[in-house]
Amino acid sequence: MVLAPLMGPILGLSFGTVIKDKMLIKKAAKSEIFGFLISVLCGIIIGVLYYLLNMFYSLYYEPNIFPFPNVASEEILSRGLVTIVDILLALVIGVATGFSLTGGKFYTSLVGLAVGASLMPPIVNIGVALVLGLFNVSLGSLSIALVNISCINITALIVFKIKKIRKPSKIWIRWWRQPKLPEEELEEESPEGEE
Repeated sequence: MVLAPLMGPILGLSFGTVIKDKMLIKKAAKSEIFGFLISVLCGIIIGVLYYLLNMFYSLYYEPNIFPFPNVASEEILSRGLVTIVDILLALVIGVATGFSLTGGKFYTSLVGLAVGASLMPPIVNIGVALVLGLFNVSLGSLSIALVNISCINITALIVFKIKKIRKPSKIWIRWWRQPKLPEEELEEESPEGEE
């Protein structure tokens, strides 16, 4: 998903925990960490571009068109404090995420949009704030991101428990993991005489 690259790993972590699948938990955790680091790297790149644009405009055009280094924008600063709204939003999104996977009436793309809107800005802001030297804001953004991820995981886990999601039976697992025939062999041959 473009907007919510962390939605799949978050669901995988919660789902793997419920069905006690260690491989799924491990893969989901790796993917979540990797996606988190890529998002922070994107924020660092955006922060560097922001800094370079400010330097360029201050040398050749009007000085202080961009607020750096004097003042960071309100949007950057607002992502530096965990509020009750952030926590409530993450809890609601976690419930919607859990229901989207278990057959509720939530569209996965809509839930992905909500997850992206709650997770990506603080994670990217970590990198932007680091480049701008706003270490407290960066730490605050990290705490917002971790609180959001934790709340989404916990509430999705609760939804999975309420919906009684459990590990598949051994018979189903054996059937699922049986060797499959190649696609060509599965096609039925036409009866004799017909071509």
